Amino acid sequence: MNKNIIPLLLLWLAAGCSSSDDETPVDNMRKPRLLTITETQTRAVLGEADYQLTASWVIGDALTYCNLSYPTYDMGQPPITGQLTATRAASISQFEGTVDCYKGDMLAVVYPSASFGWSGTDAQYTITLSGQDGLLQTLAERYHYVYGVAEITSVTDNTAQAEMVKMKSLLAVCKFSFVDQDSGNTLSVRSLEVSFGEDGTDGYRDTYPQTATVVAASSQASVAATAVSSDVPLTVDCAGEGQTEVYVALLPTTGSGSRTFQFKVTDISGSTYTGTAKASLSNGEYVAATGLKVKNSSFACFEGEEDQPRRGVRTQVGAKAPSRKHPTSSRNPEGVTDLPRSVVPSALSLPLASFIGGYPPACSLATPSGFSLRKLNKESKE
Repeated sequence: MNKNIIPLLLLWLAAGCSSSDDETPVDNMRKPRLLTITETQTRAVLGEADYQLTASWVIGDALTYCNLSYPTYDMGQPPITGQLTATRAASISQFEGTVDCYKGDMLAVVYPSASFGWSGTDAQYTITLSGQDGLLQTLAERYHYVYGVAEITSVTDNTAQAEMVKMKSLLAVCKFSFVDQDSGNTLSVRSLEVSFGEDGTDGYRDTYPQTATVVAASSQASVAATAVSSDVPLTVDCAGEGQTEVYVALLPTTGSGSRTFQFKVTDISGSTYTGTAKASLSNGEYVAATGLKVKNSSFACFEGEEDQPRRGVRTQVGAKAPSRKHPTSSRNPEGVTDLPRSVVPSALSLPLASFIGGYPPACSLATPSGFSLRKLNKESKE
């Protein structure tokens, strides 16, 4: 019997030693750890099909994290930040990087990479809209701003795991194309200027914000891009010899409702065209605003032949500008008519607002063909 007990005892001791060796104590401190974030969606390469944009990541895409659970403003130090990189080329990718963290910490994760700073007790960063060239590829790499929140769910002494939901797009993506209202020809755009047609809380007439601030928060839904007022329009210098389709990232108008946008288009011959469109933009939406009718800016865009030029429209020197023929009232002193609103297919569950082309009062009240409003596709799977 003793011969049987001794081998069992030895096996028990060996098992106990092995278990003890495998148990590595977790350092109960916030310290640099190799972090892996799972199931991260939305960003990077944007591809267009059936009036929708699909997003996927590229291996090596760089993001910035900011540890929201470790405020350092009272120490006179900048926020705890660092870089994460995508490990897969797919619509859903993991991200890895060394993060100063501990279990339960909340991280703001943003793309493209950003520099965080303190505004009082809030960590914030700045995004820019200037420098766009009208190409979808450039927009995807530099202007497709997204925000996410990751929670550290487990840690070991040297590693950490985190989870996060789909990231939130902060801007709207618009595809513009323009036609000469007189000839009907599609313009090859060399440069495009976008500005507001009236004052508003997010920008003033004849200008468009060049930058916006984003205040980081652990509630992803509450995060938004807040416009910083500018005194110039947003200028898009198109790549190459000109583009018939111009992709532009614009700020949402959610807080301001529908806004009037002014466009100044310069084609490859140097001719300049102007026009306006009215729209309500939301973050994460893709707006295909094609066939916007614009007028050669050397001419007025009115019906009639009386003397009153319309505000904001250039006329030829010495030319007799036609008058407005819209009725005036106390509520409508300038006789400006509301432009029609196009209905978006209900299956998309989108607001009814859309871009409608023409001057106010409109040179053409007809909705340009091809106008549609589509939500940025954030449901793409591998």
